[in-house]
Amino acid sequence: MTKKSSNSATKPKVIRKAKSGAKKGSSAKTSEEVQATLFQVIGEDFALSGKEEFSKAMLAAAVGYSNPRSAGFQKLLGVFYDQAIFEKGSKDCIRLTKKGIDSMPKIEPPKSNEEYFEKRLKPLIVKKLANPAKFDELWQILLDGAAHEIKGLASTLGYGNPRSAGFSSMVTALKEAKMVESAGKGAIKLTDEAFPFGRS
Repeated sequence: MTKKSSNSATKPKVIRKAKSGAKKGSSAKTSEEVQATLFQVIGEDFALSGKEEFSKAMLAAAVGYSNPRSAGFQKLLGVFYDQAIFEKGSKDCIRLTKKGIDSMPKIEPPKSNEEYFEKRLKPLIVKKLANPAKFDELWQILLDGAAHEIKGLASTLGYGNPRSAGFSSMVTALKEAKMVESAGKGAIKLTDEAFPFGRS
């Protein structure tokens, strides 16, 4: 379990209104808890790789929102924008400002690609899947880092149609998290984001 260490880093002020637009079935949390979770997730990735830009879709999933465009999640981001912790990044991403970088807590990051997948990536991705049971199988196929035809992947996993909800939700979630990219017509492969400790 990741430990937080005490430090004097500046923490963003919190809003008190309960979040809205959260994923159905999620347990209710206070705004302070949601913001602390978001800061923890960003802090872990920053400690791991010094990454300063983050996918809104992945951050939304980390705090229980099914849609990063929901009013509740946008309001949450607004707290960090207002305090100059975040700024707009590339498409569908936020970027840490200088103040945000200075505010990052000292956190022990994952120590291997496997630990990063199990503790950080997988819990965020599976929240958005129609059939989470197939995700491990897809991930193991993609781990070779090579390009794979989408139709072939779907067939291997037992989907007759690559547009089926079960299969397409996995590909969409990985794309939103910037873990896969196009690799020619009708093919995908894992990005370097999936290998924070390098490709073996």
